[in-house]
Amino acid sequence: MSIDSSVKSAKSANSPSLTELLPVGLNPIPKAKTIRDQVVERITHLIVSGELPAGTRLTELGMANMLGVSRVPIREAFLILQGDQWIDMQQSQGAKVHVPRSNEVEEIFQVRMALESDAAALASDRHNEGSAELLRLAQQGRQLILSNPEGMTKELSDINERFHEKLSQDSGNSILIKMIDLMNKKTQMYFTVNITTKRGIEAWDEHIAIAHAIMNGSRDEAAHLTRTHIQASWEHFQSLMNQRH
Repeated sequence: MSIDSSVKSAKSANSPSLTELLPVGLNPIPKAKTIRDQVVERITHLIVSGELPAGTRLTELGMANMLGVSRVPIREAFLILQGDQWIDMQQSQGAKVHVPRSNEVEEIFQVRMALESDAAALASDRHNEGSAELLRLAQQGRQLILSNPEGMTKELSDINERFHEKLSQDSGNSILIKMIDLMNKKTQMYFTVNITTKRGIEAWDEHIAIAHAIMNGSRDEAAHLTRTHIQASWEHFQSLMNQRH
C-alpha cells in the first residue's frame, strides 16, 4: 500500500460519520404544509361539500377574510384550483366555482372506469392482508342499508368513499392514487344525490364481489367488476337526471 493510500485510509477510519456529528435524537425537519396548500385544501373541501356551490363568485379579499389569511396565498391557491378545474378565472369577472359542462359528468365516469379498474387489477396482484378491509367496509355498508334503507345517508356515503379510497390505495401506485382521489372528489362535487345510497343493496353487493375478487387475486375479474360497478352508477345517475327534467 502506498503512503498516500495509508494516509487516506487513516483519515477515513478516524473521520466521524454524519450520523455521529448530529445531536442525539435529532429527527429530520418535517415538511409542513404551506399556507397556500392549506388554503387549496380548505377551498376544495368547501366546493366538494357544496358550501361553495357551482357558479359562486370568489374574490381574493373575501376568501382571505373567510380563511383568516393574507391575499397572497389566496392568489396562489386560485392558480392551483384553476389548474384542477375547481374554479374558473376570467379577466373581467374574476374567479367563480367551476360550473360543469353538459358532458363533463360522463367524462368523469369514463375516467373513473379506466383508473379504478386498473387499480382493482393492481390490488388483486398484491392481495395482501390489508385487502380484507375492503370486504369489511362493503359488508358494513350492506348491513347498514339493510337495517335502515331510508336513512343513514351520510354514514353510507362515508363508507362508500372509504371503500373506493381503500381500493385505490391497495393498488400501491402513488400516481394512480392521486388521480383517483381527484376524480372521486369531482364526483362528490357534481352529485347532489348519493348514487350508492339510492341504488340500494345492489351497489353494496357489487362492492362485496369486487373485494372477494381482489382478495382471491383474480385480476381480470376484479377489473371487470369494478368497471361494471361504475358503469351501473353512471346509468343510474342518468336515470335520476332524466326524472328531474
